[in-house]
Parts: sequence; structure tokens; C-alpha cells
Amino acid sequence: MQPEFVHSTRYPSNQQEFHASSFLKTFIHPSLSCACKEKLKNMELVSKQADQEEPSLTTSIVIKHVFHKVSLTLLSLLLPLSFLLLSRMSSPSPMLSPSIFVSFTLRISSLLLQSLVAIISLSTLYCALTSRIPRPPLFISWTILFIFQASVSFGIESSIAAGVQPVAAVSTCRVPWIAYTIFFIGLYETMMTWVKMLVKPVADDTIFMSSINDCFIDKVVVGLAYSVLWMKVLQDEMEPLVLAVGNEGLVMHGGCSGLLLWLIGYVTTIAGLMKIILGAVWMIEKLLFFHCRDAEEDSISSYAPV
Repeated sequence: MQPEFVHSTRYPSNQQEFHASSFLKTFIHPSLSCACKEKLKNMELVSKQADQEEPSLTTSIVIKHVFHKVSLTLLSLLLPLSFLLLSRMSSPSPMLSPSIFVSFTLRISSLLLQSLVAIISLSTLYCALTSRIPRPPLFISWTILFIFQASVSFGIESSIAAGVQPVAAVSTCRVPWIAYTIFFIGLYETMMTWVKMLVKPVADDTIFMSSINDCFIDKVVVGLAYSVLWMKVLQDEMEPLVLAVGNEGLVMHGGCSGLLLWLIGYVTTIAGLMKIILGAVWMIEKLLFFHCRDAEEDSISSYAPV
């Protein structure tokens, strides 16, 4: 005797999917109901677990992105802080008689910072000339970032122990605002090269285990943090580096430290000037393009038949 099958009711036309249990009750032989019930229970259990995992997965992704932006911003500000430290170390401020360990730490951290900042500044100039960002291997980026952070930390501790005063407290001259503006733009370009070349690959690999695309929000957050740091601290502290551009005595009588300091100030100023020039050229091109397009549209409309 052939088993009888129950005819299914017709579902509404707009319903594209239907539940698995209704499908099994309609088209499966009754003798298979026990096995089907177990499969249904397993399917419902898996679906419930998936529904529970979706909110936690979304929360973890949000936390990762927030942590990525915070880490990117804090590591980006290491470069402006290194400029601040170098500026204070090179200022003619009275110092206490530090111990041998403090003096040695101050010299080593200053030399390492000057060398690394000079390399990053030259990379910024290379990027401005060729529009290519040199990206070292990941382990080299990790090493440079570790040495940079350690040098900044030990340099700050040693300068405090040596009694190095802020530049604003011992400043004897005023720098023109145009020089500060050019240096501000050049330091920003150097910081963005530092981010793209070293900081972002390390942050992406640590948090996401792979490289992610550049985000406009990251640039905005880093730019705002840099602007606040400049207005609050850096604006009155960059005088030695700004004046180092026209001070050839650093090259002649300052030794290796003076040469690196002059190179950092000179390259940063050139990077700021190139950014201003390129921005002006871009604006002129846009204005000429719109002017030529308007003239072409006027000529076409004048020759159009009435």
C-alpha cells in the first residue's frame, strides 16, 4: 500500500522562504518523523547560537575599530613629541648637574631621536617629490617603533631629571608667523608620512592581523589631535628648530648633533613649502578648469540654433 502524502497549503506569493519544520511536516513520510524532529532541533539550536553570536561579533568589531583609532592617534603623536623633546634639548636653557647615568641616557636618546627623525624627514621629502611612500618590512617597522618610543620615554625622564626648562621660558627672540605656519604644515606632512610608513602597518597587523584601507575619519582624528597639541604645547616650543634653518653655525660648530638638528629643521621647512606650492598649483588648475569649461559652454550655447 502506497503511503499517502498530505497536500500542502499554498503560501502567499510574497513569501520567498518558509520554515523547515513546515516543509518536513508536509512532504516527509511519517515514519521518518523521529529523525526529522532531531534534525529540526539541531537546526533550531544552531540558528539560536548564530543569533546569539551576531551581537557579540558586532560588538567585538566595533571595539577593534575604536581601539585601532585610539592606538593610531596616540602613536602618531609620538613624532610631534619627539620634535618637542629635540627642541628643548637644543635650547640654551640652564641645566642642573645631572648624574652620569642621566647624562648618558640623555645623550643616547637625543642621538637616536635625531637620527630617526632625520630619516623620517628625508622620507617625507622623498614622498613629496615622487608621491611614493617607502614601506619597510613589518619587523623593521616594529623595531623602529619600539626604539622610537623608548627613546622618547627615556629622553623625557632624563630631561626632567636634568632640569631642562621649556623653550618659552628662556626664549629671547620672536619668530615670524609665516615661518611657524610653514613649519606647522611641514611637521604635519612629516607626521602623516610617519603614520603611513610605520604606525599604520603595525596597528593593522596587531589589531586586524591584516592591512586595511585608509579611512578619512582616521586622518581627521589625527589632524585634530595634532592641531590641539600644536596650539597647546608645540607653538611656543618649536623656536630652536625653526631658527635652525638659517643657522649655519650648527653645521660648522655643532658636530653631528648640530648637523642632524639643522637637517631636520631644513627638510621640515622644505616639506611645508612644497605642500603650500602644490596646494596653490592644484587650486589654480581647478580654477582654470572651471573657467575653461564655462567658456566652452558659452561658446557652444552661442552657436546653438534658435
